[in-house]
Amino acid sequence: MPDTIPQFDLVGPSADDDVRRLISRYGAEEVRLAVKSQTAVKRGRVPVSDWPQLLDILREDARSWLDGRNPFKARSNRSIALSIAANVPTHNHAAIYGRMMRKLRERRYYYTLVDAEHFSYSGYPYADNLRAIAALRGYAMMGDQWNFLLVLRESSLADYRRKFGEPPEAMTMQDLVIEASKPIVGISATPSGNVFQILIGSGSR
Repeated sequence: MPDTIPQFDLVGPSADDDVRRLISRYGAEEVRLAVKSQTAVKRGRVPVSDWPQLLDILREDARSWLDGRNPFKARSNRSIALSIAANVPTHNHAAIYGRMMRKLRERRYYYTLVDAEHFSYSGYPYADNLRAIAALRGYAMMGDQWNFLLVLRESSLADYRRKFGEPPEAMTMQDLVIEASKPIVGISATPSGNVFQILIGSGSR
C-alpha cells in the first residue's frame, strides 16, 4: 500500500461510486478488511475488565500527547504500576506490579495513540487526528488498517480542498469529513449496482 496519498476524484455522486473507486485502487479484499475494521464496535481498545484503573491514565496520556507533550517521559511505567499496585486491596502487590509493568511496556504507547485518534476525531483540529493516525500507522498492531484509514482521511482533506479551499485550522476531522462528502450542487446520483455486496461477501453485479 503506498505511503503517499494518491490523486482521488471528487466524492460521489453516490456511495457506490466512492466504494467502486476504492476497490479499483486497492482491491475488494483490502476494502472489505478496512470496512470490517472501521465498523467494529471497538478497535484495539484496552480490556476494561483487566485493568480499569489504567484507563483514566491512558486517556490523560492521550490528551497530553495531543497537546504536544510527551506523557511517556512525564510519567514512567514504573510509577504507574507502583501506584496501581499500592491502591489494590490485596496482599499480592508484587504480582499486580509485575503484570501492570508487562502490559504498560507492551501496550501503553499503542493504546494511548488509539485514544488520541478517538478524541481528536471530534474534539481537536483535523491535523491532530492525521498526526495520531500517522503515528499508529507505523505500529505493528493493525498497521495496515491504520494506513488505510490515513489514506481515507487524507482523501477527505483533498476533496475538501478541491471544493472549498483550505479548511480552517480549528476544524475537526469529523466536520471536515462531513463537509467533504457533500455532493457538488447540480450533480445528482446515477443508478448503479450495489457495490456494497462485494464488501459483505455476497458477490457483485
